[in-house]
Amino acid sequence: MNRKKLLKKLQSLLDKPDGARKKDIKKLDKVVKELKQKQKRLEQRLEDTQDEKERSRLIKEIEVIKLQRRKGIDAHRHLKGEHIDESIAGPD
Repeated sequence: MNRKKLLKKLQSLLDKPDGARKKDIKKLDKVVKELKQKQKRLEQRLEDTQDEKERSRLIKEIEVIKLQRRKGIDAHRHLKGEHIDESIAGPD
């Protein structure tokens, strides 16, 4: 799935009320996992890219994916009832 579809799917899952989202935990996990794979592919491309414009674009895209993954992970933890301690969890 391309980045826009993944982000749109994640956003639709996050926009649902808590009761409806509990049914979608597996879907949320799948989208977060796909975003992680997409992030890794982009990071690999970033390592291989020499063009500064392309590198800048890739960095921005990776940052967007990181933020969206963080939202998805936080939503998953919230739905599972896990307490999130940011000082321990740290950035991804």
